[in-house]
Order: sequence, then structure tokens, then C-alpha cells
Amino acid sequence: MSSNNLYIIEPSPDSDYIIKLAEQLSKDGYRLLSTTKDVLLFTEMKQVLLDESVTDILSRELLTEAVLPDSTPRNAVLDTLKYKLNRCTATNSLLIVDPYLYPANYDTDYINDFISVFRESLQQCSKLSIATLSNRNTTLEQLLDSEIQLINPQISIEKKYTNVFHDRFWIADNTKGVFVGTSLNGIGKRYAVIDYLHENDANDIVQRYSQIP
Repeated sequence: MSSNNLYIIEPSPDSDYIIKLAEQLSKDGYRLLSTTKDVLLFTEMKQVLLDESVTDILSRELLTEAVLPDSTPRNAVLDTLKYKLNRCTATNSLLIVDPYLYPANYDTDYINDFISVFRESLQQCSKLSIATLSNRNTTLEQLLDSEIQLINPQISIEKKYTNVFHDRFWIADNTKGVFVGTSLNGIGKRYAVIDYLHENDANDIVQRYSQIP
């Protein structure tokens, strides 16, 4: 008989039921111990602290990814992108790494989608850095620049045209960012993953960007 099994009864039964259950289990050679969720949580936390150091636990990062099927509604994808980027809380700078930021053929909502996702960050930042391919839609590029300047006339925009990067990254204040497995152009049409970056990875990407002439 194992003494390590834990069973949770939901919804919580009344005391009469617990007494009857304990009596029945006792007849079968078992012992019923009851506790509350608060006590159980405290016990589990205590055990974790005993098993692992406090420093190790506090140094961990909670990374949560979002997997977006191709059937995900467009607005739901946009909301997820905005939520994850805004959680990074850009206050000074924003780096957008996207080889296909200025596609030759783009959706009619592309500019509005771009502004919708980045507006809050652009309002807070004094500098926007962009890494993209040199083979780009310059007309779209000018349109987006104009929209950005309307949101924040004081923002400075630095661009580097390069093929160094394959994937898409959005990094706030050089330390926090997200990996974006989809382009804003055509979002919701294919499976995509959006995930937070480890701070070390964000730093490495920023450093590599700074090395590009």
C-alpha cells in the first residue's frame, strides 16, 4: 500500500460525508486524512524550499508560449501579440527584427495591424531600431514611418538592412522580448508560436544587431 497518493474531492463534501467515507475506508484498512487547499499549498511550498535553494527558485524565469493554430481569429492573434509585447514594457527603446517587415504584397489591414500591436511601445520609446532585408517595399516602409511619427514625433528611427537574422524578434529596452513565429502580414493563416525570450538571448540578439554596420 502506497502512502504517497493524494486525492482531491471536488466540490468539497460536507463533514457528514467525510465521516462516512472515513469509516468505510477504515473498514477496508485505509486511513483518511483531510486538509484544506491553503494548508496543502503551504506544505508543497515548504517541500519545494527544502528540496531546492531559495536563490535557485527566485532566479528562474517563467516562460509561457502561445501556440496559434491557423484557425485562430485575426483579432485573437493581434491581442496575443499586443499582450506579450506590452508585458515586456518598453520604456526607452524597441528593436524589431523582421526580415519581411516591408513585404511587396501585403494585406489591406497590415498597416493598421502594425500600429495596433506596437502603438503602446512606440508611444513610450525614444528610439526604434529595425533590422530587415534590403529587398523591401520602400513605399510601405515610408507609409509605416509616417504612421510611427504621428504616434511619436520625437522618436528616432534607426534601420539596418541585413540578412543576418532569419526569425522575428521584438525586444524592449535591450533586455526583454518575444520570439514571433509569424509575420504581421497574413497573421492567422498558418500555425505560429509566440514565446518570451530569455534575457540572455535578448541581450545576444541586441549585441549582434549592434555589430551590423
